Amino acid sequence: GVELVPVTSAADLLEAVRARAAESDLVIGAAAVGDYAPVAPAADKPAKAASLALELRPTVDVIAEVGAGKRPGQVVVGFAAETHDLLAHAADKLRRKKLDLIVANDVTAAGSGFGVDTNQVVLLFADGRRESLPLQSKRAVAEAVLTAALGLLPSS
Repeated sequence: GVELVPVTSAADLLEAVRARAAESDLVIGAAAVGDYAPVAPAADKPAKAASLALELRPTVDVIAEVGAGKRPGQVVVGFAAETHDLLAHAADKLRRKKLDLIVANDVTAAGSGFGVDTNQVVLLFADGRRESLPLQSKRAVAEAVLTAALGLLPSS
């Protein structure tokens, strides 16, 4: 079954994921969480003015928190949507966030990224392996990612 857990912020998402990750053998962090949030959210709609200064702070990195707290045998998968230096940025995120697998996606490539039904990605594994997937439906990419992730689980 599927359980819908509504959240409104990265902090809410972290709380919801933490509550479920401990009992999960596989965690796939596919949510695109905003990287920044307002330092002081307005209680009401600001009046229109000539200019508006907005101060932002970084939000919590949910999948990095899960990766840092993973238990032996647990597999954690993340995503890297990048606009340049795809493999370098993805490899850095894989290592820094303590992931087992990261799905690297050049969102500027034709037929990839947002607003299209296809994608072309590279799977980077913690053991150094890389697997390039051709341009294909996002469903096929999802199936390949799930197959790769399941292959990382310890044999029972």
